[in-house]
Amino acid sequence: MTPRILIPLVALLALGVACDKQKTCSSDMKLCGDACAKLDTDPLNCGACGNACSAGNECRAGQCFCPDGRASCGGACVDLLSDPAHCGGCGTACTGADVCTTPGGGPTACGSTCATGQTDCDRACVNLQTHRQNCGACGRTCGSNEHCSAGRCIADLYLACFNSDEVREATGTLAAAGIPLSVAKGPIGLAWAGDLLGVLSGATGGAETLTMFHFDLPGLRKAPVWQTSTAKPDVEYVAEHAGLLYLSHNSLGTLLIVTPSGRVVDEVRLVPTGAQNPNPQGIAFDAAERAYVALQQPGDVLVLDVSQAPSCAAGTRTPPCTTELARVDLNALASPTATPMPARITVAAGHAFVALWNLDAYWSVPAGSTGRLAAISTDTLALDAAFAGSTNGLVDLGPDCLNPADVAASGGKLYVTCGAFDYSNYPAVTITGSGITPVDISGSTAQVLPRVAAAADQAPGKLAFCGSTGYVGDRNSGTVWVFDPSSGSTSLGAGVELCPPSNGYAYIADIACGR
Repeated sequence: MTPRILIPLVALLALGVACDKQKTCSSDMKLCGDACAKLDTDPLNCGACGNACSAGNECRAGQCFCPDGRASCGGACVDLLSDPAHCGGCGTACTGADVCTTPGGGPTACGSTCATGQTDCDRACVNLQTHRQNCGACGRTCGSNEHCSAGRCIADLYLACFNSDEVREATGTLAAAGIPLSVAKGPIGLAWAGDLLGVLSGATGGAETLTMFHFDLPGLRKAPVWQTSTAKPDVEYVAEHAGLLYLSHNSLGTLLIVTPSGRVVDEVRLVPTGAQNPNPQGIAFDAAERAYVALQQPGDVLVLDVSQAPSCAAGTRTPPCTTELARVDLNALASPTATPMPARITVAAGHAFVALWNLDAYWSVPAGSTGRLAAISTDTLALDAAFAGSTNGLVDLGPDCLNPADVAASGGKLYVTCGAFDYSNYPAVTITGSGITPVDISGSTAQVLPRVAAAADQAPGKLAFCGSTGYVGDRNSGTVWVFDPSSGSTSLGAGVELCPPSNGYAYIADIACGR
């Protein structure tokens, strides 16, 4: 189940509607023949179906362009540093079998052999590790706005677009990149495992699926490695640790430990047999090989020793692969008439910080409520009242930050995304308490700082820091924002729509930085 408070009610109702068998495309794509094409970035259908860009060009904003670093010579898009027909300048051709090479720090020139570290690709001398038109192998061209890193075509950002059942790529400046990557219905989580990008999916009408994307030779390809069929598909979160993937398997109330090849190493029961489904949510790890798992139904955080999981994966140990160390009860941290509903967790400054949805039995924010975080000491595995500055370990974010959706750490501060959906006047839906609230955790006590406000129709959700720059995904419009903590801005701004809307909303479930 997608966290119910994160998506408008009209979308929940629409999920149960039967789909027409005729192929349909996302709202920003067009059916070209029997395939959906994104005309903004597809070099074979650039701006219109069948309008293919010429060799060497890429498609940006529906027009064919020479990529950065290449030049137009007589209408052809060429690399003057390696093209044997235009070696160092338009029309300067190498003769016979000579190659065009640019030694490190030296001038471009024709020669008999390529410089050290370069490969001869049809007489063009290139570095296969970094060359966008010959990435990893001669002739392998990266997509629009992708870059070549270690011989792999990679984007700066990857977005889990829950509505359109896609993973989409973008640049660090929020320009669309590559082409949409279709995945199983309802992508909810992203996690890198080495050079593989794992995508966890599960929504009504689909199956619980873990798909691994490969970016190495011969090219981008996807492999569904784990899949289960259930009447009510419900996976909530995926995180990587020590080369293994940890999945919140909400339909069964367990924690799955899975190898990147899809082999289940262990399935950890999170409550005693016969107890109510604990609804596992976020997962985080500390340096002492401990996992913190948010259990929404009992209002707990379960702490597990996962140090033996790699031995289980290697076959030198048999399950159980984890040991329960503590259960931290968060119920006392909720507002009156609410339950804490722990959701996302991050570990920083010697603490596990837990975002609490803090909702009532109707999934609404109680009157007079505030946004809330729990501060758990990684030393004592208990709520830290002194650091939180409260008697029960609660960091109170105030009334301007409702229904915290995510928490991330950067530069000695936490950043909490907020925004609660109010259905009290349905079909009109309003969003309240929306924005990003910083918390200074560099001292002996957490200090809540002024909120960065969001617009009335915005509901910031996932927050990922790629280096020092943050990227925020909206739970309502499919918008992504660049979030610079050092800018001093008091508002989040307009952002860029990167996930297409459907059924009146667009939910960006997760964001992963490129590698």
